[in-house]
Amino acid sequence: MMVLVFAAGLVTVGVAATPYLKYSDGNSFTPYAGDRFQLVQNEASRPPWAGGALGTDYNAAGVDEGAIAKRATTGKLLDRFESLGYYVAGRYTGMLVTVPLALLLLVAVLARLPASNRWAVAAVVGVLAYIAFYVIVFPKNYYGGGQSLGNRYFIQIAPAVFVTALFAPLGVRTVRGLSLAAVAISVLFSWPQHRAPSDAYIEMIRTSPAQKLLPIEANQDYTWIFRQTPPKN
Repeated sequence: MMVLVFAAGLVTVGVAATPYLKYSDGNSFTPYAGDRFQLVQNEASRPPWAGGALGTDYNAAGVDEGAIAKRATTGKLLDRFESLGYYVAGRYTGMLVTVPLALLLLVAVLARLPASNRWAVAAVVGVLAYIAFYVIVFPKNYYGGGQSLGNRYFIQIAPAVFVTALFAPLGVRTVRGLSLAAVAISVLFSWPQHRAPSDAYIEMIRTSPAQKLLPIEANQDYTWIFRQTPPKN
């Protein structure tokens, strides 16, 4: 069984990396290679999902093992803890606001971890390691910038959270209860987006009264996006 799981993992990684290897001429197995450009307007009129200034050249070719190690060992430790707090309960990127079911499932699985099997433990360790990677290496931009609602990097690992629930002895009633609680939390925090979902990506800074009680992601590079004046409803 272990051999089959390992083999399936290798095949999955190989299939996922093949397009990047092809289009980078074998130089990179991730999409972060080569020059990337963003063409946006000036600071005052740029859309909320925009990044740097007009014609900014983002060269990510240097993001290798050495660069990652350097980023992980430099900077302030306080920033890491602050970012971890925002990761969980930040006003615009926190799991509590954008993916409450994933947060509730993780908490429930961690509570049952002593009674869980090794597959559940492995899945939880994988998810937590993923979170730790972005918080430690990219403490000032752990969520991928302001191009999407919430933490677009967490979406990559979100399916693994359901794997943890599958292997852990949560039970149908527990999962059903957590799901209902997550729906209620989502409505509480994200009601403006639920009310007008077609405008969600255009007006990402619409904030519910409950959201305003949570801390804004003050140490993030793109904080100015969140500090704009929300549109009048």
